[in-house]
Amino acid sequence: RESMLGQYIGETEKRTKDLIDKAKGGILFIDEAYSLMPRGGEGDRDFGRHAIDTLMTILSEPDNDLIVIMAGYTDKMEALLDSNPGLNSRFPIRYEFPDYTPTELMDIAMLYFDTNRYCIDDEAKRLLQHLFDEAVAVPNFGNGRYVKTLIENSILPNMGQRIAATGDFDDVDMLSKIEAADIPTENPIKRCSIQHRIGFR
Repeated sequence: RESMLGQYIGETEKRTKDLIDKAKGGILFIDEAYSLMPRGGEGDRDFGRHAIDTLMTILSEPDNDLIVIMAGYTDKMEALLDSNPGLNSRFPIRYEFPDYTPTELMDIAMLYFDTNRYCIDDEAKRLLQHLFDEAVAVPNFGNGRYVKTLIENSILPNMGQRIAATGDFDDVDMLSKIEAADIPTENPIKRCSIQHRIGFR
């Protein structure tokens, strides 16, 4: 939305056209496309509508040389497409991506640890798997983003505090090893709701 919408009349159309021109011969990917949905009460200042109208004009041209992918949460994308019959007919191919399983979430976490040269002991791994088992039971839990957020906002800060408390910064193995004490005892998913999905039906 931030890339497409302007602050005054005419700017949105120009920005949208510039993005389309840049994507010619390739793909224009619009993430969280539902944020362009017309909002009630904004009238002519509803620049999201102008972006959609500009996009539809380009898509109507027989020689447009690009693929447009709109992505977002399932229910919100359906609302966007239902809000404009022209959009519905121009996006006949739709995919919905299923949530990751707890095992797949662990695979993502292990890839993160391996890439960043961390290791994790067996007890920490067991506790982490338990968090993933809990997370998938929560609607809109965040999918892969939940894993990254959990690691960077909880596990690594906990690890840093634990190491700092020891005062030992010379043990290279300790500096890279994630232990059970680093895994949060309360699942952060219970404190916040993170929306998910990058596809739609």
